[in-house]
Amino acid sequence: MQYRFNFVLLLTAVVLVFGGCARPGPEFSTFVKPEVDFSAFQSFQWQETRPETLIMQARRELMHRLIVQTIDQELEADGLEKRESADLVVTYRLTVSPQKGFWQTLTAAESITPGAYNQRSAEAQTSSVEERKLKQGVLVIELRDRNDLVVWSGRASAIVSEAMPGRAVEAVRRIMEKYPPYE
Repeated sequence: MQYRFNFVLLLTAVVLVFGGCARPGPEFSTFVKPEVDFSAFQSFQWQETRPETLIMQARRELMHRLIVQTIDQELEADGLEKRESADLVVTYRLTVSPQKGFWQTLTAAESITPGAYNQRSAEAQTSSVEERKLKQGVLVIELRDRNDLVVWSGRASAIVSEAMPGRAVEAVRRIMEKYPPYE
């Protein structure tokens, strides 16, 4: 009985330690203009680069190329052709802003071994909260019609690391899973 209690206590401590350090998962959302017939769209092109749009794109060239290439691949896989004077104009915005995050860790001052539980070991457990500086990334992909109206938009938001550009590619794929919206 004592062994089982110690095992449950240890398992609870492990869950708290790793659960307290986990980052929240990414959040995804889409906007669809309901009256639009998406089957009528046959082609896409990228929005002409302007100084005001450059500010909102990925600052690292590699990240920018990966995002553009992945969006191209996803739209082409959906049957759209990339060309000038297209039905849809594509643009994206990427913003990264500092966030404060708190991590809680649970530690035990004594080792917990089967049969060694006593009141002192339960009291020796401590919890600490550490503030960390994080980055919140938001990626928005917009598709506009020839009248420059947004007909579809997808958004991903997550805690990010610039050292992991592959996460941006995965975010683009997850966003683009929702296009076309009425399949």
